[in-house]
Amino acid sequence: MKAILSGQTAIAVCIEGENLYSISLDSPESWIAHQKWKLPHLFADAADILQIEDVSRSEVMDKLKLEWAQDRSLQLILILLDHKEELQTRLEAAECLDDFLNQDEVRKYVENHLYSSPLPSTADLNGAIRLSENSLLSHLTEFLNTFQSDQEEISKRFAAWEALPINLFGNPTIKRDYYYEAVRHGAFRLFVTEREKKNIAVIQLLSHPHFRGSSKARTIFQKWAAPFNESVTNIEFESQEIDDDTNNGTDSRYKKHSISGFNVFQQVEKQKEAIKKLLREGKQDLALRFTKDLIAKQRRDSEPKHLAKSLCDLAQFAKSLGSAELQLEFVLKAVAEAPDDSWSHATLGDAYRSLAEFQKAQDEYHTTGVLGDVRMALVGRAEVLKDLGQIDEAIQLFEQCIQEFSDDLISRNGRAAAFAYNGSFQQALDAYDEILRIAPFDAVTSSGRAQVLRDMGRLDEALKEFGELAKSYPEEIIPQNAFAEVLRELGELDKARIALINVIEHFPLAPEPRAAYARILRDLGRFNEALSEYDKIITEFPLNRWAYIGVAETYRKIGRLPEALEAYERVINLFPRVTHIRNGKASVLVAMGDYLNALKILPTNLPATQSEWVAYHIRGMVRMRSGKLEKAEKIFEWGINEIPWVSQRAYFKTALASLRVQQKRYQEVFPLVQTIIHPSIEPIAHALIMHASGELGDMPRFNQSYESIQNTSAPVVIELREALAERYRRRTTSIPPDSWFFLHECDSLLLAA
Repeated sequence: MKAILSGQTAIAVCIEGENLYSISLDSPESWIAHQKWKLPHLFADAADILQIEDVSRSEVMDKLKLEWAQDRSLQLILILLDHKEELQTRLEAAECLDDFLNQDEVRKYVENHLYSSPLPSTADLNGAIRLSENSLLSHLTEFLNTFQSDQEEISKRFAAWEALPINLFGNPTIKRDYYYEAVRHGAFRLFVTEREKKNIAVIQLLSHPHFRGSSKARTIFQKWAAPFNESVTNIEFESQEIDDDTNNGTDSRYKKHSISGFNVFQQVEKQKEAIKKLLREGKQDLALRFTKDLIAKQRRDSEPKHLAKSLCDLAQFAKSLGSAELQLEFVLKAVAEAPDDSWSHATLGDAYRSLAEFQKAQDEYHTTGVLGDVRMALVGRAEVLKDLGQIDEAIQLFEQCIQEFSDDLISRNGRAAAFAYNGSFQQALDAYDEILRIAPFDAVTSSGRAQVLRDMGRLDEALKEFGELAKSYPEEIIPQNAFAEVLRELGELDKARIALINVIEHFPLAPEPRAAYARILRDLGRFNEALSEYDKIITEFPLNRWAYIGVAETYRKIGRLPEALEAYERVINLFPRVTHIRNGKASVLVAMGDYLNALKILPTNLPATQSEWVAYHIRGMVRMRSGKLEKAEKIFEWGINEIPWVSQRAYFKTALASLRVQQKRYQEVFPLVQTIIHPSIEPIAHALIMHASGELGDMPRFNQSYESIQNTSAPVVIELREALAERYRRRTTSIPPDSWFFLHECDSLLLAA
């Protein structure tokens, strides 16, 4: 009798002539009759289907129980090692594992997989050992302690495998296939566990039914073992040539079940949904393990281009969750599987662009064009130019793409964003409205339009639109994050903090909302907590720039200037093409009195982009701090009248108000700053109101502004507040000179973050 079974589904089907009978471990006493057409549906979500021949029903049940135990044990060990899992969940996993690992075949199966590569840094092996010891789980404790002691050897054997040259196999795909076969048949485990026994591991492997008689396997294993002085010479094995096809099992009775193309598609879709579910839950390591299974399955059952599309789909899903790092990891696998696939290269370019690797992004978009996808090549190059501030060139490419591909929404959205990037907000709104007439439910377009309203200072409208988008598209991170950011700009810090906590909970793999949350902590004066949070983000997301920038900005705000300068240098070295970072460094240099070096790193052209306007403001601060008030005045007045970004206009207004204090034009201070609510500069605005009202003798206004400056503000602002109180409230003689107040007011603006 033949049988088909799957440990993942815990189902077996016996084929007796024209009849099919299934049994499940959930109902081990009930054999259910089926028609043949239903067979694929019983296993539609399984990646481990085996066909067994010449077996009885009792043998089928025994094999099914073993396959199920092996599959569950591997999943349970991954749960146990995951520090993000609830303690009770890990404990339950440990208790089940202790029973499973008492079976030798189950233990070897788990070891085959765990010994195939070093544990990731996020795996909590020590915690798993403590939990098993405290629970008196002897089998599991012994297993984990042995596994821990083998880690160094696992790393060595994995490194030796990675060092094997591609030409030994033929091409990278064959090497990867051999890797999975080596894992499945215990090669990594044997090399590690038999390391003190000279060539015994090689002998066992070459005696294995799967590798026996294969000269290619003999060459590979001996090359792999060579660095460890392990080899086989003058030993004859049974001369039985076998096919190197990786679809063969360990026994002639075991072979993979042939499945139709449609059912392959169904299985792949279900596997991808399972991976996406894990990603939504933040279980990255487990998702990547499942992805290995998906890759192995699709390599056997479909073409490289189909596998690449699956991986690109997962990459774009990771992007939607806010994880550019995972996007990059998935799409690098896609390009490796199908190096001639244009979509994979376009997706890789998008990932590099998200990580500010602009030259790499341009290279990938060039390859995309060479491989025939002109549309994505044009759009990708335009997006990179936009990010680099080359707006006119970007718009030209977007318009070329629109002319050649009139129904393409991506290029139309890109052009609208480029208009906004250059401060042409009304033009951007018109462009987005035109797209919405064509595609009224496009989330990207609606989010872009709401962002323009935000940049225009129409914060209530932006908040409403982002809120509606967040409800309509709960799985899209951009509107969720933007909603919280607008709350912050409205001064609603507690509401913003709560909103970001919800975003982080819903998108656990995204670094941006965590960086935004750390910035809220900074706004609330919880500076050490903010720095700690940024450090955690850097550890978990080393390719993401926002936490690095956050560290530099936090040091800047609290006045630790040498550390801020060092932090900015680190960011610039890591992300040299992100030009706006230089503005932060220049601000620190100006506050330190190093005007020449500050001016060297600032652009000299008239401002167009938001980053250029920030740089222009800093140039004005250099003029003011160095005593060139008339030149500074012209810069600030022109900025107030011309800058499109309302949030940045507040900086120009505050700077001009500070200058008006120096000119003793105190009445002109109030209309400039009294409506400012941006959390970074509102305390500075109140300090300037204190200074002006103190000079005018308006103590009610003075006291009101004093109370408005919270003790959570930046240290330089707190110091300025108390000095002004000494000067105008208490009228003491031990107050700093006017020059001290002038420099502190300048520096409070320069260090605002």
